Amino acid sequence: MPAKTRLWTIQPVEVWHGLSRERSLYVREDAERYRGYIPPAYRWLQSRLANRLPAYRGHLPWWAYCRKPDLRRHRHLRPKGATEVRLELEIRDEHVVRFPCWAWQRVFCEDYLATNQEEYETWIRESRAAIPDEDTWPLPQPWRLRLEGSWERLFSPELPIVDWDKASCWSRTPCVEAVLEQLRLADVRHVTLFTGSFHYDDRGKSVS
Repeated sequence: MPAKTRLWTIQPVEVWHGLSRERSLYVREDAERYRGYIPPAYRWLQSRLANRLPAYRGHLPWWAYCRKPDLRRHRHLRPKGATEVRLELEIRDEHVVRFPCWAWQRVFCEDYLATNQEEYETWIRESRAAIPDEDTWPLPQPWRLRLEGSWERLFSPELPIVDWDKASCWSRTPCVEAVLEQLRLADVRHVTLFTGSFHYDDRGKSVS
């Protein structure tokens, strides 16, 4: 019997309504969350999933937590009054790609993904010596190739679960996230609706 994994994803309630109606959903690039902009790191990840997910159709991935998210915290990260949903999923392992949160943050910020401090400092020293203008972006070759080559480590099982940088918040608590191409109603095991509480006051200050 194929191995399965338990995951959780938090989505606007409209996603749940659509999933209930259509029985399967792919990410729509015109969704409100993207506001017409797809981060470059998402495009890079999209290009790499073809080699890691069977029958991949080229869509942007859905994001999921490998540990059940606590809604006592997450509701403060969602817009006040917005109804959202936490979906508990059970998915075959072959349809999921996992990686440490800290490593994805490096890729998302288009930073070098090193496995230790010495390697990272070497990259910084050499790249800055070769490209002294800090405003140069994207990096010229071969530096861009080396940068994106480091991102391939995102999928390595040898990558540490926590960040080697002790100053990083990701160095204290193990965190693993996952991506999948398709949400299927058949994979949903539990549904929890909740209301966001994050808002701004009249001065533009965030208030929970």
